[in-house]
Amino acid sequence: MKQTIVTATLLLTLAAFGVKAQSISVSNADSHENDTLAMQIFDNAKYRIFYSLSFSEDTANLDMKKECQTVLLVGDKYSSFMDYNKLRGDSIYNALTKSGEGLGAIVGQTLSIMQMMKFDPIIIKNYPSKNDFVFQQMIGSREEFRYTDTGIEIKWQLWPDEKQIGKHTCKKATCTYRGRNYIAWYSRDIMLGDGPYIFGGLPGLIMEIYDDRGHYTFTLNGIEQTKGYNPVYLPWDNVVNTTRDEVRKTISNLKSNPLSMLQLLNGEAQISDEVLKRIKPKPYNPIELE
Repeated sequence: MKQTIVTATLLLTLAAFGVKAQSISVSNADSHENDTLAMQIFDNAKYRIFYSLSFSEDTANLDMKKECQTVLLVGDKYSSFMDYNKLRGDSIYNALTKSGEGLGAIVGQTLSIMQMMKFDPIIIKNYPSKNDFVFQQMIGSREEFRYTDTGIEIKWQLWPDEKQIGKHTCKKATCTYRGRNYIAWYSRDIMLGDGPYIFGGLPGLIMEIYDDRGHYTFTLNGIEQTKGYNPVYLPWDNVVNTTRDEVRKTISNLKSNPLSMLQLLNGEAQISDEVLKRIKPKPYNPIELE
């Protein structure tokens, strides 16, 4: 990544820049003419805001943390949040396909990047109807599962507490969401009322947010003001519309019974006894407990 992640001390300077992204024509169904990846485009991002994510998959071993880089794409009316490797993989796929690279080279470069993903869903936040969120992710196959979570209302409580994050004085806010209690630190220096995951709606950008059990922590580690074509998008091919309950149930079942996924991928192929012995339930500690 070529100087895309900027130190937190430069955030105010970048946010204060008056340069705006070049306007483009976007639609709700079609990819841009230069895209080779089929995408549903919602908006054009003016900012890329980066958050490191640290989380515990196993509540019996909380010291064993997973780490990944995530990114928030902020447009005028929509924003999206995803694993940065998802954005990288899609961008490289587009570039290699347009350059005429063969399928082997494309798969070789994009597959290794996609395998580094640790945060699965892409989340679209709809500013005009602030309580609606679209979630989409691939679950063990080529199909993209999508659902809309509606009526989400985060009730923030604002506190007088302050702390410094980089050069920014941050204020404290708390909320409860889907079974977890969260502490957020936001900065009025950067007047973007957004943040990682579904969080937003505070009078400033969320710089850090974590649950009070220490299972999930998002920490801002860079911001970039963008120019030109930077779509806020969802992949468009092989999309299956479903419900939140069905997605949660499917993921929970696959964690408790990984053999079912292996059988699904292998079809009628015989699975050896040696492989069967190694298949054990996987720890499951979702960010949304309810």
